[in-house]
Amino acid sequence: MIKLHGSKHFKSSTLIATPSNQKQAEALSTCIIFFGMQIQATKMNGKVEIVNRERKYCQQNTAFELNASSSQKRKICMKNIQIQAACARIENQMEEVKREAMESNGCNLDVTMKNGSVPCVQ
Repeated sequence: MIKLHGSKHFKSSTLIATPSNQKQAEALSTCIIFFGMQIQATKMNGKVEIVNRERKYCQQNTAFELNASSSQKRKICMKNIQIQAACARIENQMEEVKREAMESNGCNLDVTMKNGSVPCVQ
């Protein structure tokens, strides 16, 4: 509006592009672009920090869950070892009973149990 209706001095100084004015305009344009980039970088940094906080929170929760799972696995493995040991003791006892039956009265408990007949009685 000033360009159309302003003073002759303003019109003449703004309409004529001199090398000095052009350099100032380029510098101003560069500053505006740089300022815009700074704003975008600030916004992006904020978003990056939010993502990093969320990632850290997830990692901490996952670490807690992993530790709980490891502890549970250790307990289950110990229980399995105890069960295996108990099974081995029972199997050994069964073998001992079979051996004693064979020695004392010649009764083979494996054959008797497979046939479904009454165990050897004398």
